[in-house]
Amino acid sequence: MKNTLFATLAAAVMAGGFAVTATPAAAQNMRASEARIPFVQYGGIRDWRTDRDDSLFVQDGYRHWYRVQLMGPCVGLEFASRVRFLPSDGAGTFDRFSWINADGARCKVQSVQQIRGEPDVRNHPRPRDRS
Repeated sequence: MKNTLFATLAAAVMAGGFAVTATPAAAQNMRASEARIPFVQYGGIRDWRTDRDDSLFVQDGYRHWYRVQLMGPCVGLEFASRVRFLPSDGAGTFDRFSWINADGARCKVQSVQQIRGEPDVRNHPRPRDRS
């Protein structure tokens, strides 16, 4: 009887241990939708648009669009005439560890996610087709 109870208790503890080790894998799957834009210093970003102060849309050199969510409001972003994209590493990768500089205001990126199609924003005109 004691051995059966001990075996049941040991199985329950082991099952709980496996659940705890599975949690980081589930968190990794949640972050799998995070995107990265390479070589921002060499024309990796073609265009950007925004109508808010806490997010913007970025188009890469392959004409894919991304939604960039910022950690908080970036004062003046919706009226900025220029934005610098500060990569997270020496290779020029723009991802959730990067920063932007909007007319002198430095703002931290929270997430970069690829979207389908072109965003519908009002304040930034469509770029001329350069192809």
